[in-house]
Order: sequence, then C-alpha cells, then structure tokens
Amino acid sequence: MTSKRLLHFIVAGLLCYVPRYGLADSLEVNTEWLAHNGSVQVQVAFSIPLTPEKVMDVLTDYERMHQFVPDIQSTKLIYAEKNHKVVELKGVADFLFVEFPIEVVMDVVFSSNGLVTLRSISGNLTVQGEVKISQAGSKTNVTYNARLRPNFWLPPVIGPALIGRQIKRQFIGQIAEMYRRHRNDSLQASLAIIRHHE
Repeated sequence: MTSKRLLHFIVAGLLCYVPRYGLADSLEVNTEWLAHNGSVQVQVAFSIPLTPEKVMDVLTDYERMHQFVPDIQSTKLIYAEKNHKVVELKGVADFLFVEFPIEVVMDVVFSSNGLVTLRSISGNLTVQGEVKISQAGSKTNVTYNARLRPNFWLPPVIGPALIGRQIKRQFIGQIAEMYRRHRNDSLQASLAIIRHHE
C-alpha cells in the first residue's frame, strides 16, 4: 500500500469515528417540587468525551438554539458582548394533550472558568441557576442547577415531571449538537489533510 493510499485509509477511519456515549446511562435529571413557593428545583449532570470549549460553544449558542433544542421555537438576541448575553426564548411545554407556552427573557453571563449563570428578566417562567463545565481527563463534566417557577398554573402533581421531561429533552438536543459539530470539525480537518497531500 502506498503512503498516499495509507493516508486516505487512516483519514477514512477518523471520519467514521464517533466517541462512545451512553445518553440514558450518563444523563441524570432530578426534580423536586418546592411547595412553599411553587417552584421546581432541577439538577442535571452528565459527562461527555468532548472538550470543554466544544461543550461551552453549544450551551451558550442562544442565537441558534431553536435549531437544535426541542420545544424552543424561536430565539432573539437582544444584547451581546464577550461574556454576556440577553436573549428572548419562546417555546412550548406539552404534557399529554395540554400545551404550556413559554416566553422568557434570559440574562446569561459566562466566564472562561466554565461557569454560566442564568437569570430570567421577564416572561412567564422565573429562572435562577447556573451551569458548571469542568474537564476530567478526556471527558467534560457538566452540572446544571436551577430553580424554575412557572408564572402560570401548572398541576403540582405533574409539575416536576413535566419540567424534568422538558429539561431532559433540551439537554439531549444540545448533546446531539455537540456531537454533530465534533463530527463536522473532524471532517473539515481530515479533508484539509487530504488536500495538503494531494
């Protein structure tokens, strides 16, 4: 086998490689109904074999979040600077045959140490929380802790389950986007190697 054919063989193998990740095993979502103020405490944790930079890029990409996060129908960037965004999110939460429209303006501050703070400014969902992103060897750990209080009627019996379901769907969408961007970046890098040796 010539060196050029060997290079193409190696690159083809790289293009087929996708890091193994068990969503069902690694993505944990816990909710708790806080009866004294009608809010829901949400905790999410997962690990993913991608870089913290790749994870942060997706988690803070509010401009395009409606393209890859289920239940978010539209996003509008109101204000942006290096480590600060204000964004309007519109979407819907559904349970059986009932839909709950969501409209919220979020103030988001993120730093280079992997901490993202979230605070709602207006809308029908009050949100206060944070996301922590940290590297652990070849993986990136993500934890999300937030308190959400719907400013509309939500049955207490199904409230935590409904919010937990929606949050899990949203994180699954974000994780899928992280892998999609990883594959795209790998493809571009591999094609660059091929072009360089042609």
